[in-house]
Amino acid sequence: MLTKNRIGFVILVVAVLLALLLGTKGQSNSVYAQSINLALNKPASSYGTWCGSDESPAKAFNGSVSGGFADKWCATDSPKWLQVDLGADHTINQFVVKHAGAGGEPTSRNTKDFNIQISTNNSDWTTVVNITNSSDSITTHT
Repeated sequence: MLTKNRIGFVILVVAVLLALLLGTKGQSNSVYAQSINLALNKPASSYGTWCGSDESPAKAFNGSVSGGFADKWCATDSPKWLQVDLGADHTINQFVVKHAGAGGEPTSRNTKDFNIQISTNNSDWTTVVNITNSSDSITTHT
């Protein structure tokens, strides 16, 4: 488990549809409370030109994958990154990333290589997940 003040994360991606942080508020506990999406509708930013004008970073954290091309984040530049500011102390139990296939796009558009990083100050980052050659539409990382 990771407990951080102002946790953010960066995903270096080819194209990511949705990223969710699941966890519980407060201190670490051996019995997990019900998982909640800590990133839901939190402030998001990214690097890269959006693929379409409606494919903004906020779409990655809106809790939905059912709206097709208008319901995802996509960027064309390389490297790409996506960041969310949770704004408070949280214990993170897992990261769930929903890729293109989870939203009904061809699985060939799924993010193959990416990492998840955390920071307490938005300048010093620690990699906690590093994925290569994935073809999954939904990936869960604990």
